[in-house]
Amino acid sequence: MLLHTVARVIVMDRIATALMRFPSKKIKLRN
Repeated sequence: MLLHTVARVIVMDRIATALMRFPSKKIKLRN
């Protein structure tokens, strides 16, 4: 259980860092 939750946090953190590093054009189109 703990390992699964930790893996989820790591994946979410990686996605957040990727969004922060690379500008997302999809968000600009939505706004």
